[in-house]
Amino acid sequence: MKHPRDQFFTIIKRNKYIADKQKFEEPFKKFLVFHNINFVSEYHPIPKRRFRADFYLKAYNCLIEIEGGIWNQGRHNRGYGYAADVRKYNDYILHGYKLLRFTSDDFLQLSKNDYYPKDYVKTTIERLINPDGYK
Repeated sequence: MKHPRDQFFTIIKRNKYIADKQKFEEPFKKFLVFHNINFVSEYHPIPKRRFRADFYLKAYNCLIEIEGGIWNQGRHNRGYGYAADVRKYNDYILHGYKLLRFTSDDFLQLSKNDYYPKDYVKTTIERLINPDGYK
């Protein structure tokens, strides 16, 4: 049985994860709304699997994943987590979805004490929306 102290620290760690995640996802949501792109956040793309994509752009059948914890040996770059992500991304593709992956660094353009998606994110989404405009 876990010690109550361990449970307390798990809750703190989970709340910090949610706060960090929102720091990057909220500006991206605003960006999508501004460009009139319909999306679903925390989308469950494959019914028999538990995992969720960070965003789903309905009109483009595209899933978007924002990878966090890449510099602090987070889940995404440890052996087990990386292998699980590879399988998850392959499942997305095999089920017919397009997949775009970004890192939290792609959103770390600090301006006026707020976070905005960097030009790379904007350009990538614009290319998805208008593929003929980029040859």
